[in-house]
Amino acid sequence: MCERCTVECPMGVNIAAVTRTIRGYFRTDSPGFLQKVVDDTLKSGNQMDVQPDEYLETLEWLQEELQAELNDPNYRIPIDVEEADFLFGFNAREVKYYPNELQKISKIFCAAGVNYTLSSQKWDATNLALFSGKDGAKIVAIPCHNCMDQFNDLNKHHQLGMNMEHICSLVE
Repeated sequence: MCERCTVECPMGVNIAAVTRTIRGYFRTDSPGFLQKVVDDTLKSGNQMDVQPDEYLETLEWLQEELQAELNDPNYRIPIDVEEADFLFGFNAREVKYYPNELQKISKIFCAAGVNYTLSSQKWDATNLALFSGKDGAKIVAIPCHNCMDQFNDLNKHHQLGMNMEHICSLVE
């Protein structure tokens, strides 16, 4: 869920949290193709089932495009840079369907002089499994600090006993 409903709710109801909780308590089936997306994430590490070679080839292609666009043959998309200030995670659909978006973001980072990196392995920042309502995971990886606060509140309020970790702490 994108949580637009939560953001726009005039009563301030966290609809995404309610939906996830109801699915979990009543063990309803995941709607639409959500379970397929969850299965793909478990199998490949990303919701679009992008294979590692496809991902790295896409980054290589984007790097070549940026080298030409920036008129800088030495430009590199940073991958697995240990001393980076930021780890940039993104939606897998940007690699599979909208690589031009990732190219624009990389160009902005370059222009701003941001010391960032992409991960060669753990790069999908989506977590659609969270909304299936099916528990059992040992760790729930949270992509942002705001979400972390909400999930910790939900975890505590409903006594779910889930272990929440920020995604950055899981990257080696």
